[in-house]
Amino acid sequence: MVLIMLAGVMFPLWPVKLRIGVWYLSILALGLLGALIVLAVVRLIFWCGTVVVCKKAIWMFPNLFEDVGFVSLVFNLLGSVPVFRCSMNRSWEYCLEMGNEE
Repeated sequence: MVLIMLAGVMFPLWPVKLRIGVWYLSILALGLLGALIVLAVVRLIFWCGTVVVCKKAIWMFPNLFEDVGFVSLVFNLLGSVPVFRCSMNRSWEYCLEMGNEE
């Protein structure tokens, strides 16, 4: 633990190639984090659009933030969630019990 802290503090003394490599790795990590955030926003916009247009809302990558493997994430590309729309003259309890979309 002490050696790791010492190596981090002595970063200016590292060889130039090693410093450049660490910089590229940090840019790669930031790029992947940014891509994940952009994918989450695009997924939300797509879901909001399908709530308005379709009877069932469609999630892109439904397991995006779940603790699953890469294969399960990719093969479950789309998932659907029922959207309940109810008219104003009905109570919410009635609409939830019946599951009707009006």
